[in-house]
Amino acid sequence: MKKILITIVLLFLVTHVCSAEAETPKHADRVVRITQYYTPAEKAAAGIDGRSGTGWFCGSSKHLITIGHMVTDPALPRKEWTEVEISHCPDGTMGTYKTHRVMVRLADLIDTPGEDIGVIELQKPLFDVKPISVSKDALTPGSQSYCFGFTDGTLRHAGGTFHRIGKDEDSPELNDFGLFEMFEDNDRLALDHGASGAPVLNAKGEVIAVLAIVKTGEVKMINGIEPMRISTAWGTPNQAATLIPKQLIQLSE
Repeated sequence: MKKILITIVLLFLVTHVCSAEAETPKHADRVVRITQYYTPAEKAAAGIDGRSGTGWFCGSSKHLITIGHMVTDPALPRKEWTEVEISHCPDGTMGTYKTHRVMVRLADLIDTPGEDIGVIELQKPLFDVKPISVSKDALTPGSQSYCFGFTDGTLRHAGGTFHRIGKDEDSPELNDFGLFEMFEDNDRLALDHGASGAPVLNAKGEVIAVLAIVKTGEVKMINGIEPMRISTAWGTPNQAATLIPKQLIQLSE
């Protein structure tokens, strides 16, 4: 009897471990932070030292994908090479970062429903970071999804579901975006400042969208206290992402 119980316990433990491994999100090591430091003229115009966002490689280690506002205003040059920093977590633990200084230029700005998608070309491939496959499947409401993004310089993970395609009733600025609800434990702002451009992935680890907008509200405070940003209500979308266009599917092949 004892042998039977021990066997059952061991089988349960093995099954539990294998299941946990199967559910571990893929590609934390394939998502990068992009940091561009502005020229003096750009600093004076923008009032900040630079910009930082998230990206991922598509098709090869030479084409980096991010959201449109990361490569516009000021525009990333299309002809001249510009230096940027690319950081990633080589072991996928989201704790140890490796940084590269690379020369890049804007290869394409893909016009898509939602927000445009920027394709950044590297002068030399960054073989340390592998590309992520792009999904060809249509999105199904309620399907599972997850995302890695660099919020305030730290790689964060959030999981959730795809809700629907944005329509006028959501608000005009969200038309044609994919609307997702994503969170890390109870943190609905896990993907925030710096996560723009992050890949939204399906359960198979394929990219289905590019993170563009975090939906937030604001609680107004009194007595000189700064307003507090809040997320949307549970059960409603809190992230808007540009769906994958055919150009990225072709680039991925």
